[in-house]
Amino acid sequence: MNHIVIGNLVGFDEKEVNRIIDDDENDDSWMSWIGVVTQIEDDCFCKVLWMDGILRQEYITCLEVIGEYR
Repeated sequence: MNHIVIGNLVGFDEKEVNRIIDDDENDDSWMSWIGVVTQIEDDCFCKVLWMDGILRQEYITCLEVIGEYR
């Protein structure tokens, strides 16, 4: 897993999300969500500004870095 820092472009990690949600659900629209990490709260949580314009708290382990902030 890539190290998540403020400014990283992230998406959901498919393996981690599949552990959490019911595999019988047909809605996989979460796989196309992309967001920017705006705040690291602690070792478990961060805030992500998603492409729908809403800021949400997310589990760090459920995220995958798509682009690193430089």
